[in-house]
Amino acid sequence: MMTCRNCGGKHAMILPPISPRSLLFALQKIDIITNDELKQLDKQWKSFRKEENLDAQGQVVEDRDDIADRSFTCSHTQDKTS
Repeated sequence: MMTCRNCGGKHAMILPPISPRSLLFALQKIDIITNDELKQLDKQWKSFRKEENLDAQGQVVEDRDDIADRSFTCSHTQDKTS
């Protein structure tokens, strides 16, 4: 539960997406992968992301305006704008 900055109400918290790149750095930080593996996997991710036209979270980028419209606010504000 979290307190909404817009309305002051209590709502279930929606966690923001975690990027694959952030995951790689977290794995390196807790010694699951080495620095060399991190560099290799990061390079592979960048290549794959470019080939597949993906954003930082791994979602297909179709329209640049669509990305700007995404927001992580509580659901009641989204209901009012629809």
